[in-house]
Amino acid sequence: MADMDAAEKARGFAAYGKQTLHNFVTAGMSDDAKAAFRDGDIDKLMVHLEKMVFDACGKTAMLFCGSPEGTMLRNVKTGQSATRVITADGIPIWEFSGKAALETSHEPVLTPEEDWKCVYDPEKENH
Repeated sequence: MADMDAAEKARGFAAYGKQTLHNFVTAGMSDDAKAAFRDGDIDKLMVHLEKMVFDACGKTAMLFCGSPEGTMLRNVKTGQSATRVITADGIPIWEFSGKAALETSHEPVLTPEEDWKCVYDPEKENH
């Protein structure tokens, strides 16, 4: 980030924060966390919320440090393709094409991993 100006850094941090919040919200609360909330047991609830925050942050880190933009994968079982793109908000996602309508995924790793094979890696391109 040394070559980035302040506005670029701010956009990057905003995208990172937005994705972390997305991960936190979509994960939902575990049954144990829900029980602690219903029981009003703040100490137990905080333990579960802390785990949720760490999981959301870890998933975001994997997403932002994962495959570079332009990476292309193909599912060996379905033939569906996935391309790593950066959204207007600066969030790296997988964009799917193929047999199904165009979809996207915020998952850092497409699963099951053994079904997805890399067909283009921009970092291994001969320049």
